[in-house]
This record gives sequence, structure tokens and C-alpha cells, in this order.
Amino acid sequence: MAAKITVSAKVYTEIEQIIDWYNDKSDVAATNFLEEVNHFILKIARNPELYAIVVHQFRQCKMKVFPYYIIYRYYALSHKIVIHKIIHVKRRMDKRFE
Repeated sequence: MAAKITVSAKVYTEIEQIIDWYNDKSDVAATNFLEEVNHFILKIARNPELYAIVVHQFRQCKMKVFPYYIIYRYYALSHKIVIHKIIHVKRRMDKRFE
């Protein structure tokens, strides 16, 4: 059974900004980005422990096509996932987990 997912409000803003950026380049790229985000969030929901803990119980999932990490925490006792950030892979490590 898939875990319950909560997405922080900040993540929705990040996604909108990324989609706006890709829309300036290509409508197809923006659509593909959103589809890939959805794909990986569902993958995380099905197997939340698939990705290793990196810092302070945060896990990071590297998207396949687009250069972004999905940063999340998994609470095993409540079987809950909180998506905290979607961040470009070139951002400094300390910015990923603040």
C-alpha cells in the first residue's frame, strides 16, 4: 500500500517556477517535467525507503531526465511522506536540507 503523501506549499511554488522556466524554452519540456515529477512522487509513495537517508532523516530522489532532486522525509510509524523541496542538482548541499 502506498504511503500518504503531503506536499509542502513551498514545493508547489518551486514547481510553478520551474515549469515557467521550461515553458519559456518549450511547452513540451514543461509538460514532461511535470510528468516526471508525478512519476517519481508515485515511485516514492510505493517504496519510500528506496532512496537513502542523506541528512537529518531527509532522503533525496534524483529525477531521471531533469536535473532535480525531490527532497522528502518518510515517517515509517505513521506511513507518511512529506515532500519538502524540489531543487536543482547544482544547488549547494546545505541549501537542499534547510
